Amino acid sequence: MALFLSSKDVSALLGMKDYIESIENAYRQMGQGSTTDLPRINLNSSRIPGFLKILPASLSEWGVAGIHAYSVSGGGSFTKVIFLFNTSSGDLEAVIESDRIGWLVPGAASAVATKHLAKREAKVMAIFGSGRQARSQLFAISSAINREMVKVYSPERAHREEYCE
Repeated sequence: MALFLSSKDVSALLGMKDYIESIENAYRQMGQGSTTDLPRINLNSSRIPGFLKILPASLSEWGVAGIHAYSVSGGGSFTKVIFLFNTSSGDLEAVIESDRIGWLVPGAASAVATKHLAKREAKVMAIFGSGRQARSQLFAISSAINREMVKVYSPERAHREEYCE
């Protein structure tokens, strides 16, 4: 019987450091050639181009393969889910609502890159944009390294101020 995890469950189970560690591990596996991932598949509906997006991948070391699928409505909202399979048995192990994962993973990827590529003595970080992804970037990078100052650029003054608050 597959486990179902809601976004609330995911929030309770995983912190940003878990995301960063998992992304770093996945990139390591990718560098060692023990992953498989395919380009995003976009399916159109009669009303919405790219209505359904599907991203398949596997991590051999973890014995899992999965599909991250999400739909895009005409209003720009998303419904996101991950189907996780056991690669030995073929069993469906979990169905995971992935809104929070989809929000935090790009930030975690930035944190991994910053951790390995930024100068250690750097004290200032810049964020371009002030939306949801920019919040994820700051949250994740701040979890991985320390900075004394963060500067944010956003063309909308109100957005910039809200972000800084």
